[in-house]
Order: sequence, then C-alpha cells, then structure tokens
Amino acid sequence: MSDKHLHGEQEHVSTTRRRKAIPLRMARGPQDYMPGQQEEPAVLTSLADMLHWAQNWARSRSIWPFMYALACCGFEMIVAGTVSVKMAPRLRHLWEQMPEPKWVISMGQCANSGGEFYDSYYTVQGVDSVVPVDVYVPGCPPRPEALIEGIFKLREKIEKQGYIPRNDQNLTLVAPKAGYAQGSSDVEEQTAQAGHTQEMLLNLGPQHPSTHGVLRLVLTLEGETVLDCTPVIGYLHRGIEKTLENRPYMGGIRYMDNADYLSPMLGEIAYAGAIEQLMELEPPRRAQYIRLLVGELQRIASHLIGIGAYVNDLGTTTPLLWSMRDREGVMDLFEALGGSRFNVNYVRVGGVLHDFPGGWLSHAKPTWIGWRRTWANWSCSSTATRSS
Repeated sequence: MSDKHLHGEQEHVSTTRRRKAIPLRMARGPQDYMPGQQEEPAVLTSLADMLHWAQNWARSRSIWPFMYALACCGFEMIVAGTVSVKMAPRLRHLWEQMPEPKWVISMGQCANSGGEFYDSYYTVQGVDSVVPVDVYVPGCPPRPEALIEGIFKLREKIEKQGYIPRNDQNLTLVAPKAGYAQGSSDVEEQTAQAGHTQEMLLNLGPQHPSTHGVLRLVLTLEGETVLDCTPVIGYLHRGIEKTLENRPYMGGIRYMDNADYLSPMLGEIAYAGAIEQLMELEPPRRAQYIRLLVGELQRIASHLIGIGAYVNDLGTTTPLLWSMRDREGVMDLFEALGGSRFNVNYVRVGGVLHDFPGGWLSHAKPTWIGWRRTWANWSCSSTATRSS
C-alpha cells in the first residue's frame, strides 16, 4: 500500500472523528423555557452568558431537597400531601426561611389542587396559593418514578431559565389564617403569661405531619419540671366527616384510604363492615377470606413502617431501609390487586372489587418467604443494639 494511500486514510479518520461545533442558546426567562426540549442547544454570545449558563447548570445538578411531607404522598417518597388551613402558615413560614435560591415541587393532587378534598372546609385548594410552585407532580399519590421525573423537570427548568428571585414574599401569596383553630387562643394567653415569669415556653412539635405525628404540645417549663401542657391539634384535619355528608356510601370508601394512609386497606374493611351491619348484609365467605388476607398484609406493612421509624429514631438507619424494602413487596401486591399502591379502593360494601388476579397468590409467596430472612436480621440487629 502506498504512502499516499495511507496518508489519505489517516486524513479520513481524523475528519470523521472531529466533532462539529454545537451552538448554544441561553434562555432569558420563562418565555424561552420549553419543557421537554432540553436537547436543544443554547447560544452563548458573551462571556457573561457563558458564566450565567455555567451557574445555572451547576445549580441544576446540586439540588438539595427539603421535604415537607404532609399526608399520604410523603410516604411515597417537596410539598407532598394535603395542606390544611392550620398548616399553611407554618409552610409559608418555612418557605420564607429557606435561603436563596429556592424552588418548590408540589407533589400529589391534594397539594396541586386539593384533590378529593376540593370541597372540604379545612383544606387549601392548591399549595400555590401559599408558596410559589415551579413543578407539579400529578398522582394520588404519585409513584416514585413520577417524583424522579419531576426532579428532572426542575433540573431542566433551572438550567434553561435560571433563578428568578421571588419579590412577592409578603405581597401576592398570603397563607390562609387559622386564628380560629382549636387551641390557638390558649397558646397566645399561655405565651403572654410565660413572658412575665422565669418559666420557659417550649414547642414540642409538630413534626412532619405524615411521619412522626400531627400533635403539637406547648410546654411551660421551670427547669426540668413541666408546669403546664397545652395540646394543639388540627394540623392534618381534612374535614372527612363533613365531606362524607355529600358522598354516597360507595363514594366514602375512597376517603378511608386517606383517613389512615399507613393502613388504607384496614380502613376500607372497617368502613364497609359498619355499613354492612347497618344494612344487615353478610359478604360471601370467599370475600371475607380475601379481606382477611389483604388486611393482614396491610397490618404487616404498617408495622414495618412503625418499627423501622422507631429504630431509626434510636439512631440505627439500616433497619428502616429493611422495613421499606419489605413494605415494597406489599405495595406491589396491592398495585396488582387494585391498580394503586396506596389508595387501593378495593373493598366494597358486600364484598370486594374482584377476586385475586391470576397468579397473584404465587407472586405473594416470595414476599412472605423474604420476610423470614429479614426478621432474622432484625433479631441480630436488636441483639447487637442491646449489647452496645
């Protein structure tokens, strides 16, 4: 082969490997932001544009989520869940304390628009009336994949649009007032009295409403002595009792999933059982067996969350991960049974929605077998904790 031929082949290879310059276009604001078009390049016409783009790119890749789980959506894994009238001022206060730059993801239909509590007297019809929202994640509750997609959408928005400072913190968006809520007047009076003594006023709670509970205790302390305790409730009240006045019996089953979102299936069974007693109905025996089986699965899933969270509060994180892993098996079974992981809406007055799908029981057996292995690990972990 001649030298000329070899030289020509080398030129051909270098030409094909040489990458074409990609033009870049910088988004100037929301009017230039088109979701789903992150593959389009941006045009940088100056050094300032390049620095601005680099800053936005770095911000989009270093999001630090601050979750505020309010109800069912908080367990699916950051405003997530129903925003009550009493919780809205606290949410607004936390948002104002967050350092700049900050963005908000609204997760779940209840946070987006009120969800099935759209006509409740005690829920906010959309969290965007309390804090500005950048990305909405639909679902009731959304699957974890939906939240991941929402985070990618926020990254895309930050990279293209950049950060626009919020100038309406005290003007446009005003959180609903809840001065009439139970216990508020007592708390104010207690605060005024404590200000004229050597006593200390301590707020115990509320933590994230959907995790460690919705109870707030206003304690009056003198040293280590608790002189007075005022419980403040209502941070997750959604007016279910009033909403059911405008729903048929069958329509109320769906709300039982939200009444206790750690045990939605058991809530449905209790609700349907009460109506059946009033109507003197007896479900078929197979339906009773199905209710018993799914109720026990729900009970185990609920206990896994409770035990895992309790051990996590004691300082051990691994058992919580084990419990969430084993709970996923129950969630997958419920999704195959009723189409939803959380709000299954499976039980009916007089029976259930339908029989077990084909192969459902065979898929449930590996979950039960896996629990035995996990419980052995739990026993070893608890023994090590006691010994330490």
